[in-house]
Amino acid sequence: MVAMNDNQGNQSNQNSRYNRSKQDKPKRKRLNKENIMVSMHKPQSMQSLPDLPLDENIALYGRQSSLFQVENRTASNDYQIEEQKKQILAYGWKEHQIIEYFQDFEVSGTLGIGERIGITQLTEDIIAGLVKVVYVFLEDRLFRDRYLENVVKFARICDEHHIVIITIYRRYYMWIEYDREAFIEACKQAWKALDMQINKRMLPMRVYKSHQGMYDARAINIGYTVDRDKHSKTYKKYIPEEGQIESVKNLFNRLIAHGGDLVALAHELEDTPGYHFPKYKDPLSHSKCNMFSVSRGYRIRSVLGLKRILRNPVYIGTWKTGGKEYSNNHMAIIDKDVWELVQTLLDKYEEENRSTPHKQSEDCVLRGLLIRPLQEQMIMIDTTANVIRLRSRKHKNAMRHSKVKTIPLDVLICLFRETFLDKLKDEEQCREYAKAITLVHQREYNNREHIQETYNNLVARYQRLYNTYTEKDGPEPERAKMLARVEMLDIEPEIKRLENVLESKERPIYPLKELEELLVAIRTHWDKLNVSTLNGLARLFCNGITPTPLSSRFWKIEVEWELWGKETWLIWTDQARHIWEPEEIEELRQLAEQGIPQDQWMELLPDQPRWGINAAYLKHLSANPEYRQRYGAELFRSKRYRRDKVNNLSINDRKVAEQYNIDLRSINIDECHLFFIEQITPLTQLKKETEGKNGSGEVLGNEEGKQTTQRTNSTINWWMYAPFNVPQLLNRPLEVSLTKESGIAGLVFLIRQRMGVDLAKDDPRLLKIYNWLMAEFDNGRQTSVEWEELAPIVAQQFGAS
Repeated sequence: MVAMNDNQGNQSNQNSRYNRSKQDKPKRKRLNKENIMVSMHKPQSMQSLPDLPLDENIALYGRQSSLFQVENRTASNDYQIEEQKKQILAYGWKEHQIIEYFQDFEVSGTLGIGERIGITQLTEDIIAGLVKVVYVFLEDRLFRDRYLENVVKFARICDEHHIVIITIYRRYYMWIEYDREAFIEACKQAWKALDMQINKRMLPMRVYKSHQGMYDARAINIGYTVDRDKHSKTYKKYIPEEGQIESVKNLFNRLIAHGGDLVALAHELEDTPGYHFPKYKDPLSHSKCNMFSVSRGYRIRSVLGLKRILRNPVYIGTWKTGGKEYSNNHMAIIDKDVWELVQTLLDKYEEENRSTPHKQSEDCVLRGLLIRPLQEQMIMIDTTANVIRLRSRKHKNAMRHSKVKTIPLDVLICLFRETFLDKLKDEEQCREYAKAITLVHQREYNNREHIQETYNNLVARYQRLYNTYTEKDGPEPERAKMLARVEMLDIEPEIKRLENVLESKERPIYPLKELEELLVAIRTHWDKLNVSTLNGLARLFCNGITPTPLSSRFWKIEVEWELWGKETWLIWTDQARHIWEPEEIEELRQLAEQGIPQDQWMELLPDQPRWGINAAYLKHLSANPEYRQRYGAELFRSKRYRRDKVNNLSINDRKVAEQYNIDLRSINIDECHLFFIEQITPLTQLKKETEGKNGSGEVLGNEEGKQTTQRTNSTINWWMYAPFNVPQLLNRPLEVSLTKESGIAGLVFLIRQRMGVDLAKDDPRLLKIYNWLMAEFDNGRQTSVEWEELAPIVAQQFGAS
């Protein structure tokens, strides 16, 4: 045996006593022994509560917080949509019972009912009895209402209709007072968390730093970057970007060389190839630059953007924030003498070239309906000249919309009137269409009523606070008056915003009886009705009119109706107004210098008619003796034009006529003509919900019932886009236009509707199409994507598979 020393014995005795005391000590009870990821899906409030109505529809509401950064958006969306669907299915609901409300992604939760599309539709559907359960990730996804007005209103509606609200932590049976008050309190805490983190921490600190001359997350001015070195004296302040300093200086110097002529400088920049400013080395600065990005740099895209740079005092070291200016805040790029000279030249140029105000155009039936064919174009109505002008850029680097094409206004009004009245053939149709359009726009009317109600409540609250603040001898202490003043400052911008929404021009609201009478009256009294009344009816029934020039004389007109699908027409105009651009005149001069025979000129200038080329030659080239000797004083003889006007039309005019089988010799080409091309009629009516039932209303059994239910599920998803059954009410399917907010669900719906293919949201083909769609909007696209544009992309992916 090995003997132990005294120290080892004492240590052994201590350990044994410690072990005995540890065993005798009762174990401490943990409040939550389970992992949070497990317990969050097993709320304790589920025990001994009423059963869930698994036979009713369930609403899945999702909202991407505007506070999330872009890099967090994808994960948040995926969790709110896909993971929550799994939870709903785990409860026992079927997939076709889920009605999705995802229109409020990237919309602030501080907006209430009537201001957010998704929450408004959800509220309306609850009132209509379409859903009995609402599933949402957390309470703050529904509301972050400071004054709890929308929260209380929503809770009252849920109470009246026996709604169950399910979150990842608990259920709220809204007709039970305890649960209803708990829901309101949870929404109140959501606002407090937002107010503490954003309004009381982040924003005040950002404002404080901004008034210290530090960068405050605004768009970075070209020529400067942000010093991100924490050990630098200029940390978080503007410092010049070395590669862009000379470009900025050159911009100011070139304006001085042009004598302040802003347009001349714009033309010089248009002709400059490549970029105007090199790209930022710092990727963070690059992401904050709002200039037009090209390969290896940035370009100035408009005259207004050029003017903003030349007028910005940031380049002489002045920092502007909160209506105040702080001079000598950062290193200047431009000398103050140069800066002041440029401002003087710009003031003088603007004074000399002050444009005369145009005569105000009168009201028009088509006001607010015209849609520009391309995003970079401009379209306007001139009732004085009786034309519609479509302005576009000469080339991709042009800074102004100077290339103009026109179409007679009265021809387009006549087209709209005849097609509209053709659909109102008898009084019975007028009544039916009045009912249908009233249902279609009922939600828009309700939204406006909600916004008006919210506005009235805020104005009343503001008035009470104002009375408290201005009452000098009132019982309120001084602190209460100061708090009232602070709250008034918070309410004022919200009241102003709602005023702008209510003052914006919306579709007119007609009572059903009045709308029926108007539709009957316009059939025989179109010319006697007020133009504003006709415009209101036009905007009510028509979603938009897109005029697209196909040649110098032909225009394609697409009329998209709310109830009747899309119609396509061709218009032949009686005259083609074309202004020869300097580039086109130079092209004409090159043809003359090369000695190309005049018979080939029309083929080389396919957009120009023979008499247009002849007029340009006479005006710009006939004075040259060499050209007169080669081609004569007149390029084409007028007698030949009078004998055969059709052959003297432009090549593109004749190609369009051939494409659409139009015989130009059978019409008078000196008059306007309309040609109907096609109508995209609504697709066949979707399956009704009762197809899975027999005559007595009972659900069918065996495979027949399963197949019928499967067909119904593939078309029933109109619920997520409309508040009522579009097929049953209007005898047409719901048409979906893809936007940045439509998401993968909208893409799945459109492909299923058009091709009859059911796709999972993680299908690789679907994700490729969705990535293409998002790239379109990330590159600046503002218009929606229709099926005609998407069809080739879909066909490519499905063909590749």
